[in-house]
Amino acid sequence: LYNDTFQTYKKLAIPAGFIMLLLLILFGSVYMISLLSYFGNIKAVTSFLENLAPLAFSPQQLAYYILGTGAFNAITSLFSAGFIKMSRNVFHGALPKIGTVFSFFIKLDGLKIFAFTFVLQILYSYVSLVFQSYGLGLAGIFIFMLMHLLTLLVVPLIIFDKLPIHKAIQASASLVNQKPFIILSYMFLMASLSFFGLFLFLIGIIFTLPLFFCFNYCVYHHIVEKN
Repeated sequence: LYNDTFQTYKKLAIPAGFIMLLLLILFGSVYMISLLSYFGNIKAVTSFLENLAPLAFSPQQLAYYILGTGAFNAITSLFSAGFIKMSRNVFHGALPKIGTVFSFFIKLDGLKIFAFTFVLQILYSYVSLVFQSYGLGLAGIFIFMLMHLLTLLVVPLIIFDKLPIHKAIQASASLVNQKPFIILSYMFLMASLSFFGLFLFLIGIIFTLPLFFCFNYCVYHHIVEKN
């Protein structure tokens, strides 16, 4: 699994990093323009970001926050699905194509991935905020890790096996539960290596994050495709 992941990553790192840089610029620009349009000046935007505390929001603001994070994660999940498909193509000897990353915006599978991620993120946000309100932030982190572990294979099962959402969730949880601690240890290591880019002048994450997409596909390959 390690060898397959890193061999795939070596072929994918540069093209995937370039695409992620473009996406970072795009999303960053849209985000800052939206905040500037709402608050009117940089000082107000800076103050908002420094004092961002969801637990202090009004019920209406909290609803917007939860729905907004759900929508954002659902949109980025479509890119993630594209990177996972690109990882599969590279793993099987094909050249990486930029268009693959955007392919799920026009497919039914993309709609299923969007719906799954949107609901999952809203559920997690609600549970996390409840735990935080009781001073149990670490419990929220544990719930996040558990949810991500059990649903690790949902996206590959949707895009490669064409499973409906509920069957993909059931299959993912069942397959992961066969070797949960081994997969968790792999996932933790790969996630740590992926986010190591945060310490490389922050921008380095665009070249290290694709490692996790390679890992996600390789787990699917070893558990599902080989069997």
